[in-house]
Amino acid sequence: MEASYRAELRRQAHQANTRASTDKLHIQEDFRNIYTTLTEGLSSEESKLAAKPPPPELMMLVVRNMIYPNILSAYIPDLLEVLSNIEKWRARANGRAGRALACDGYWPHYHKQYSSGLTDSDRKVLQVISDAHEVTRTKYVEILKQYCNLHLYYIWTSKSPVDVKQKLDSR
Repeated sequence: MEASYRAELRRQAHQANTRASTDKLHIQEDFRNIYTTLTEGLSSEESKLAAKPPPPELMMLVVRNMIYPNILSAYIPDLLEVLSNIEKWRARANGRAGRALACDGYWPHYHKQYSSGLTDSDRKVLQVISDAHEVTRTKYVEILKQYCNLHLYYIWTSKSPVDVKQKLDSR
């Protein structure tokens, strides 16, 4: 049951991501469908959906809607949290790609009668993921620094010192 909710969330988020750039009329409907699926999945007692990270497609949709058309300063801390979850998914994918490539190189030499399970196109894709690790990590850190700077700018340029203290104490 839980896997079907996650699969449905991924499908709906992917559909919303693809339609968001071309079809602005269905954005509300997409969010309503995602919300309904989430509330159904989280309301059941046996569900572990709340303990697992959300699907990356859903997180990408959340980020897109947090920064487009304008970045709202109140949501920057939440945006940073979502970005850190996306980075966890990216690091996880990189680790799995590295392990798959290592096993692919090891297994045929250990057992001559078994060939590798990866095709040449699989190896190329996994190699691209592994090779891009440092570059994407550097870009992620730079994006985080820019959003942190923007958040600090909004805090320090607020209307009163009381607002600054409240914002700093709230996080």
